[in-house]
Amino acid sequence: MFIDIGSRREVFWEDSHIIPEHTTAELKLHHPVKHELVFTFDAPWEASGISYPMTVKDGGLYRMYYVCSRPKTHGAVGTRIVCMMESTDYINWTRPNLGLHEYNGSKDNNIILLNETNEEYGEPFDNFFVFIDENPACLPEEKYKAIALCYDFRKRNKTHWLSERELWCYTSPDGIHFKRSFLVVDSDFVGRGGFDSQNTVWWDQADQKYHCFIRVFMKDRVRDIKYMESTDFRNWSKPILLNYGESEEYELYTNEIMKYPRAPHMFIGFPMRYVQRNDFGKNFEQMNGEEGVRLRKDRIEKKELRMGTAITDCLFMCSRDGLSWKRYDEMFLEREQEHPYNWAYGDFSTPIYPFRQTKMPAPWEGDELSFYVQEGPCMPIPHTLHRHSIRLDGFASYHADYDIKKVTTKSILFTGSTLHLNFSTSALGWIYVDILDANNKPLEGWHSCELFGNTTDRTVYFGDSKDVSSLQGKVIRLQFTMRQADIYSYKFE
Repeated sequence: MFIDIGSRREVFWEDSHIIPEHTTAELKLHHPVKHELVFTFDAPWEASGISYPMTVKDGGLYRMYYVCSRPKTHGAVGTRIVCMMESTDYINWTRPNLGLHEYNGSKDNNIILLNETNEEYGEPFDNFFVFIDENPACLPEEKYKAIALCYDFRKRNKTHWLSERELWCYTSPDGIHFKRSFLVVDSDFVGRGGFDSQNTVWWDQADQKYHCFIRVFMKDRVRDIKYMESTDFRNWSKPILLNYGESEEYELYTNEIMKYPRAPHMFIGFPMRYVQRNDFGKNFEQMNGEEGVRLRKDRIEKKELRMGTAITDCLFMCSRDGLSWKRYDEMFLEREQEHPYNWAYGDFSTPIYPFRQTKMPAPWEGDELSFYVQEGPCMPIPHTLHRHSIRLDGFASYHADYDIKKVTTKSILFTGSTLHLNFSTSALGWIYVDILDANNKPLEGWHSCELFGNTTDRTVYFGDSKDVSSLQGKVIRLQFTMRQADIYSYKFE
C-alpha cells in the first residue's frame, strides 16, 4: 500500500501520514505571537459587545461581518444587528456609511441587517456566517451566502427544548443587501440542534460539494460539532458527530473549521473549549482583582451563574477527511495574565475566520499566517481586535530535543524533481533525510546533506545533486533523523 501525494504539501501535524513504530520524535503544538491592535469596536450600536466577526475577500476588497445587539430589556431577547467593515490591505478597516438602516435616528452607520424581535416568532437571526459561493452553478443573486441561527417559537415544546431553532440561508448579490431566502435545516433534522454559535460552510471546488460544520447539543446539553454536506445547498446529508479519537471529552462551543490553503487536502479547526465551574469559590473571589470580581458577580446577578463561572479557551485540531480529527488538548491561544476584563466567558477564545497568508515586516523575512482575535468578554465594554501570527505550516511539528529522534513516512509516490523542507533547528541541531524503499531499506546514494537553520523552504541536496526525478514512479519512504529540531512540512516540486 502506498499514498500518491503527487506534488502536494504534506504537513507534520498528526500521525496518519507516518509509521508510528518507526517514529520516535514527538508531536508538538506551537503557539501564535500577538501583535498590534487593529480595531476597537466603539460605535454606539456596538456598545453591548460584538460577536463572531469573520472576513471574506472579493477581488482586492476584504469585508468583515459581525453581529452586535441592543441591550435586553424587560426579559426580552435583544435586537440583533449585522454590520460590515471594509479594508483593502487586511490591516486598516473602515466602517462604510451604508445608509440602509436607521439607528437612534440616523442612517449614518455600517449596519446591513437590523430587525426588531418578533414576540411570536422569536429573534430574526444570530451568528451570521458569510461566504462567497464559488460553485459554478451558483446564481448571481446568491453570490454571497450567509447562514444564521433563527427561531420559530411556534415550534417550541417541552420535550424538545431546542425545537424552535433553525438554520437559515441569507443571500446577496453584492455582500451588502441581504435577504432571508430559505431554510437550510432545522433541529429535527440535525438531532437536538443548537446552531447556537458560529457555524461554518463553504464550497469546495476539489470535492465538488459544500462542507458545513454546525454546533449541536448532545445529551445533558453538552456542546459539540457535527458535519454535513451538500451538492446544491438545499439537500443535505444527515449530520455526523465529529470523532476526536482518544482525546479527553469536553464541551466545544465553536468550530472555526476551514481547509488549509497550502495543503488543501487538510481540514483545520480552532474550536472554543467551554469549561464551567459550578460554584463561586475562593479562587473566583480573588480572580481578576477587585474590579474583575465585581464584574463577574454582576454578570451572575443580571444573567445566570455560568456567565460568571464559565471560562473558555482555544484549541487546534486537524483532519484529512473532516470526520476523524487529531485534537490537541493543550490550548492553542495562550491566555494572558489576569486583568479585570479577561479570563471570562467568550474572551480571547477563537481566531476570526479565516487565516490569511501575509508578508512579514522585513522584506527578507518572507510570509507568515495572520489572523485576528477578538478580545472582550460578555460585558458591555468596547471589544478589540489584535493581529496574531504563526509561521507557515507552523501549527504543530514533529520535534526532537537533545536526543536523536527519527520520523519515517508511510510508502509514497511523488511528482517533482526537488524536495523542499519546512523546518527549524538550534545552532547545535540538525536534520538528515534518507530515502528508503518500501521495505525501509536505505537506497544507496540518497542520504542528504546536513540541514540546519530556520526556514519555511529549504531545498534538500543528496550529495551535490538536488534532482530526485529519477525516483518518480517508485514507491519510497522518507526518513528524517533529527536533533534539537522541528519539522513542519515537506513538498516535492
